[in-house]
Amino acid sequence: MITNPDPYGYRLDLQDALATSKAAKIVYAYARCLIHGSSLDSDLKAQAEGHIPNALPQIKAELKKWIEAARLLGERWDDADEIEEADHLLEGMIELRTDAEGLEKAIGEPIRELVNQFDRELLVHKELLETLVGTNWYTNYCESIPVEISQPLWWLNLTDEPKPVGELFDAEFKDMVARVQYARKMFPSVVGMLAADVSDEADFQVRKLVWRSPDQLGEARFNLPPKTTAEEEKALRPVQIFFDKKPKAHVLVQLGPYQEQTDERGRIWVTLEKLRPTWNGRLYVGTPQVEWILERDS
Repeated sequence: MITNPDPYGYRLDLQDALATSKAAKIVYAYARCLIHGSSLDSDLKAQAEGHIPNALPQIKAELKKWIEAARLLGERWDDADEIEEADHLLEGMIELRTDAEGLEKAIGEPIRELVNQFDRELLVHKELLETLVGTNWYTNYCESIPVEISQPLWWLNLTDEPKPVGELFDAEFKDMVARVQYARKMFPSVVGMLAADVSDEADFQVRKLVWRSPDQLGEARFNLPPKTTAEEEKALRPVQIFFDKKPKAHVLVQLGPYQEQTDERGRIWVTLEKLRPTWNGRLYVGTPQVEWILERDS
């Protein structure tokens, strides 16, 4: 008998994956059940574990990509144009590290060294990850994992307490981290990593567009910068779709000339260059399409 109500739907994801017979998808879903504490009956476990041998080559290949992504995290974070973009990079790495832990629980020795290597590469950027402490995303994500599972996992127990200078990297790195923390605290609507240097917040105010579904369960968010250069008009920007306050993956979204499915984190990516000429502010979600209402433009 299953006593865990599976509030985040990972057991349902596993059942859906089993219907596809795609080995890697099944094992990923199984791993997420393990790391998020979803109770599984013996039949579900046996079915999922039976796919591990076929999934192993693909999972090893994915772990190698995650290792490389962790190695390049500092460089990509430094290149981010906005705090939101930088945060998404860090959030994604924390989610991948949690997935890797679940995969190790599911598979064990065959991938242990790859997971350890991923962990070593990510630990190099621990101070960067700590800039997420105190954000709603980090708090909610950590709370989604049972404390008996999360307690020994360092990336789910980060702290923003000051550290002795000797524990930090160089002065330039320390300054970058301080800028992000200060900007988030003092100017949460200001674009750019140098937000802490501006004297007039109003000159840098972002327009925040929010749409809601007719039943009020769905929400879409899109941030428009106050000013852009011709080059910035070509930059990809996320439109985030939520259902019941959780990112909604693989749902069809139409926004002006764009008609795309959201990615795993509930986003489609658009450029202002393509959007501005024809877009009238209307957004449609789902199949069949339902128009969501623009609620806030601030």
